[in-house]
Amino acid sequence: MSVKRRIRAVAWVLLVVVVTLDPFYLIPGSAGCAGPSPAVLTGAGATAAAGTVRWRMAVECGGASASPWFTTEDAGALKSDVFLTRDLLVVAPPGHGVVTGYDLLTGRRRWTYDVGDPSFHMWGSASAQWVMIRSWPRAGRMGRYQVLDARTGQLRWSQPSPLGYSEGLDILGDRLVLQQDYSELVGLDPQTGHELWRVARPRNYRSDHFDDSFAYIDLWQGKVGARTLDSIERIDLRTGEVSTQPLAEPVAGFLEMVHPAGVLVFERWEAGRYEQGTTAVDTETGRVLWQRPAGLPGYVKSNGLAMRPSGYKGPVMVVDPRSGEVQWQAPPRRSSYYEWYHDEGYLLQGESADDGKGTLVAVNPDSTIRWQTQSLPRPRAVWQTTDTLVVSTCPTRYSRCNVRQLVAIAIS
Repeated sequence: MSVKRRIRAVAWVLLVVVVTLDPFYLIPGSAGCAGPSPAVLTGAGATAAAGTVRWRMAVECGGASASPWFTTEDAGALKSDVFLTRDLLVVAPPGHGVVTGYDLLTGRRRWTYDVGDPSFHMWGSASAQWVMIRSWPRAGRMGRYQVLDARTGQLRWSQPSPLGYSEGLDILGDRLVLQQDYSELVGLDPQTGHELWRVARPRNYRSDHFDDSFAYIDLWQGKVGARTLDSIERIDLRTGEVSTQPLAEPVAGFLEMVHPAGVLVFERWEAGRYEQGTTAVDTETGRVLWQRPAGLPGYVKSNGLAMRPSGYKGPVMVVDPRSGEVQWQAPPRRSSYYEWYHDEGYLLQGESADDGKGTLVAVNPDSTIRWQTQSLPRPRAVWQTTDTLVVSTCPTRYSRCNVRQLVAIAIS
């Protein structure tokens, strides 16, 4: 065989191998990473129609040898912490030491903040005024809380986080609340980080649930299957004052959430059975608003109150949190990997095709399609506000997913 024929034969073999390999092996960790460039604006910003792309953002890197900001591991759990407010997208990638704020409607960069340490773990939350970042170095050194101005990205204050994973900081109304293990709650001034109050949790503390005004403390008392409460402890987030909220009548079950509509939601499980019951109580008066033989499903998220009939017999429904009246009932489920209820009256489902593409579909209660997105390269994770959702996408298999883009889609 001549030299030319041998070269052609080897080239064909290499071509076949390359085509059959997963793209994961062909794209090095830092390939495709963009510098600090603006997003690709393909939509019409604030006027984009529902289901259309507002903008796409390529993966950004912290350096030539660094891995992408948006990477996944195992079955595609996103490493970067991505969180939204109404008009701000914040990305906090581990291992880079940089946090970036983007305009949610246009994708344009607003600010970049250097946390000062390429942290192994980094996550946070945001409000209209504040961005809170928690960082934890790989080497086991003390972590830090850093609070930024949401408009400018400038640091307002920083303090150590000595307790590791057993400590958390949340933005609640005009206070920051530090949860120290199972022992204490501490109220901080978001302007300065100064401690305003400190309250020890009760010894029989089970969990606490928050709205923007109070922390409601659920206690372990009575038997699991037959426990009833005639009052509930609460802490004023502005003053730290502890009080007892009487309930107008005994309520069975455990406190599972505080709804923003001013409702304490208790859930009851019958021991050894799948029978569930839910009771809604007014936060101000302690009066029982309604009761239903239903539980709280985990996969439908809503500003209403999503419920599933007791014993899982029937579709998920969304009820008015104060009246208990059914506002919406889910259509028959199709194959999807995430779904949630939107308060305009539809279910948003993620669907995946065999070719590695996927779409997001808005489904009306009668199963008709309200709108759907164009085909996307394997949508992986979704975050949403009232009118925008942000999707991470990756071109490779789920188990080896390197997220290459964030895509913002108008939903109302």
